[in-house]
Amino acid sequence: MQNDTQDIKQHPEKQAEHLIGELRQHYAAYLEKNHQHEQSNKSFGKLFEKWFRGSSSHAMDSMHEDFLNGIDRIVGELIIPLQQLQQDAPDLCCDLAEQAVSRMVAPKVPKNTAKSTAEWFMTVAEYKCSPLLPFLRLEALERFRGQMFEVSRRLMFPKEREFFDQFEEVLKAKRAQE
Repeated sequence: MQNDTQDIKQHPEKQAEHLIGELRQHYAAYLEKNHQHEQSNKSFGKLFEKWFRGSSSHAMDSMHEDFLNGIDRIVGELIIPLQQLQQDAPDLCCDLAEQAVSRMVAPKVPKNTAKSTAEWFMTVAEYKCSPLLPFLRLEALERFRGQMFEVSRRLMFPKEREFFDQFEEVLKAKRAQE
């Protein structure tokens, strides 16, 4: 196990692939925990039990907070091998960054459907992909722009608008390069 960890750290491609796998597992674990929490709250008796006990939603809040903190950590760690690969293998770097951002793009809910708490937190996590944007190809950026931003800028939430501006800045720089 020790040798595997050292081998991964010595090879930026393996390190990036490992972190992307960790990102996928992190999302899967979050969705599973959220599903289990929702299922446990569906019974009528559970609702009364929580009401009588006056239990707080601290466990639920920490689950969401842990999810976002995990995203920050994984993205922060992923930048290091991507920077190395950008010099040595730029196409591979773009492909790996695209895999990570693809996972982070939140599923879009139809406008007349309410978002679940998990969907809102996955939308927040989507904004955390901004450090990965410079590693993407222009075509991928344009495709993600269409997937991520479905409303006009003036209808966006403040954080969404901030992310949109960062996204547009990277997109403008990529267009100028080509």
